[in-house]
Amino acid sequence: MFVSILISSYNYAAYLAEAIESALAQTHRPIEVVVVDDGSTDGSRDIIRSYGSRVVAVFKENGGQTDSVNAGFAHCRGDVVMLLDADDVLLPEAAALHVERLSRPGVVRSNGYLLVADARLQPTGAKVPNLLPDSGDYRRKAAAVGPTAYASSFTSGCAWRRGFLEQVMPLPSGTILGPDGYLTAADLYFGHIESIRQPVGLYRVHGENKGPYGQWDGTDYLRKVLARYRERRTFAAEAARLAGLPVDMSRWQRRMGWRLTMTCHALWLSGERAPRMSLAMLALASFRGEPRCLTNRLALSAASVVIRLLPRSAALALARSLLRRAFGHRHEGTGIAAKAGSRTAPPVNTHVFDATH
Repeated sequence: MFVSILISSYNYAAYLAEAIESALAQTHRPIEVVVVDDGSTDGSRDIIRSYGSRVVAVFKENGGQTDSVNAGFAHCRGDVVMLLDADDVLLPEAAALHVERLSRPGVVRSNGYLLVADARLQPTGAKVPNLLPDSGDYRRKAAAVGPTAYASSFTSGCAWRRGFLEQVMPLPSGTILGPDGYLTAADLYFGHIESIRQPVGLYRVHGENKGPYGQWDGTDYLRKVLARYRERRTFAAEAARLAGLPVDMSRWQRRMGWRLTMTCHALWLSGERAPRMSLAMLALASFRGEPRCLTNRLALSAASVVIRLLPRSAALALARSLLRRAFGHRHEGTGIAAKAGSRTAPPVNTHVFDATH
C-alpha cells in the first residue's frame, strides 16, 4: 500500500527537520511526505525547500492546522494517510505497522501509542494515551454514546484509509477542533478501528506547544473542553447520518465519560450555563468512556459522590483539582494535554453550553 505522511507546520522551525527526517526514514515503501507550511515566519519554508524533490511542499497563508490538513490532503496520493505534527517524530516502523492493520478488510483507522518526550526528544517514561481500547467495530456503540465510544490516540499516532477520508474531507476549519478531533469522531461510524499495542512515535512536550486549550486556568479551560466536545458531537452525528446509522444526540449526554461529565458539573458549580449532573450520573460516569482499571474507576466514582455532596465552593475546588490532573496538568500551566489540537482556536462563547443538542 502506498502511504502518504502529511506534516502540517506553523512556526516550528526548531523541530520541523526532525519530523521530516523521521517520515523519510520509514521502513515501509512506497511512501511520500507532504509538508504544509501554514504561513510561517521563522524560516520553516527554507527548511522545507532544502529537501527538494524528497518532499511535496505546500506553502499557504495562515489558516490553522485543520485548513493545512485540508490543503495537504489535496496533494496526497496514498492509499493510507498518516498525520504527523511538526514537533513530533515517527518511529521507523510506524508506517509498516499501520499498513499491516489497514490492509485488513473493513478497517478505516489504526492508531498506536506515542511515547511522551521532552524538547530534546528524551522519553519521559510516559505514553499517550494511557490505555488504548481493544480493536473492534465500534459503530453500534458510537451510535449509542457518540464520539466518546473509543479513546483514540493523538494526531501523530493515527493513520486512515483514503476511502474513508474522501467521504469526510475537507474538514471544517477555523474552529476550536483540530483535524484528529474531527476524524476520530467520524471514523467510528465507517468501519473497524485497530489498536496497535506498541509505540509508533514520540510526542514532544515543550514550552511552545500550540493547542486548543492552552495553559490550565480553570473555568476558561473547561469551557474549551466542552466546546470541543460539542463540535466533535455535531460532526459525529453528521458522519453517522452519512454512513446510514441512526443516532439520537439527546441520549449522548447521559452516556458521557467521567471527564466530560465532571467538566459539565464543574462549569455548573462555577455559575456557567452548563448542565448540573445528578448524583447517579456522577457516580456512574467513571464506568463509561475512557478505559481505566477497576481501582481507578471506583476511586473516581467515590470522589464524584463526595463532590456532589460537598458545599459548592469546596466541591468546585476538588472538581478542578481532579480535572486538572485528568487532562494532564499535574502542575499549573503545564501538561501534555495542552499540545493536542488546532493551532488557531477562536474565542469561545460562554453561553453555549446546553449539552443536550
